[in-house]
Amino acid sequence: MASFHGKFGILFLTLLLVLATASTSSSTSTHTYKYLLWTPQCYTTWFTSYDFFNATCLKSIIARGLSFGIIVGSSVLKLPQMYNFYRAKSTNGVSPTMLYLDVISFTLPLTYNVMMGHPFFTFGEQLIVLSENIVLILMMWYYAPARHVGKMVGVSLVYAALDFGLFQAPTAVWWVYPLFGAAAAVVGRIPQILSNYTNQHTGTLSAFTFLLNSLGGAARMFTTMNTTGDLSIVTSQFVGILTSVIVLVQMWNYRANTRVEQSKREKRTE
Repeated sequence: MASFHGKFGILFLTLLLVLATASTSSSTSTHTYKYLLWTPQCYTTWFTSYDFFNATCLKSIIARGLSFGIIVGSSVLKLPQMYNFYRAKSTNGVSPTMLYLDVISFTLPLTYNVMMGHPFFTFGEQLIVLSENIVLILMMWYYAPARHVGKMVGVSLVYAALDFGLFQAPTAVWWVYPLFGAAAAVVGRIPQILSNYTNQHTGTLSAFTFLLNSLGGAARMFTTMNTTGDLSIVTSQFVGILTSVIVLVQMWNYRANTRVEQSKREKRTE
């Protein structure tokens, strides 16, 4: 176990750097809220004027509530996928490219939101899911038949260099971060989608994880449009939803073959 921690120490340190950067950022809301959900204006509208159907306030409260729900839900988003890996003691059927690029696809918009000073409740799930994606990579490396330490260290160093470069880039290019993140998500999903098509099964992929991805992305599109209105974030969320839905459709179509493959794998591990 000690050697396991030693091999992945660099990646953990990089993650801690990302967490520290986000937690010490100046991402504060332009509004103050009463009891977490109401702006001062909406609090007065509801509890002084008793105008509970004010459209502006309803959208604001729903968006705020959804944001908290998304952040809480993100804490369990990748747990089913982690469990599938743990149960199978394998990452069979899961594209390494998708896992690597999933990390990039969350790192870019997270960095953008931090540097733009957006309120944490509008992007907090990105930090949590990024952490979960990194854990999935660690599990993939751990369960790999042959562990290439040099490759692991190299990937970790490249990721650390990317983080450093993103925070040093000029303000004029920040807006492309979420779009590049969306592009990374698409490029990462393509090998997985092709692998599913070739294998005619979806291996150890978790349908629940991709379903939550889709629902969370849709909710985040709504909250973004009603808080920051940042079109870069909205576009990146839409792309993520689209690719997740494609994988979900494959899971449904190949569900019988996937059950057969899981049975074969369980017999091999007995």
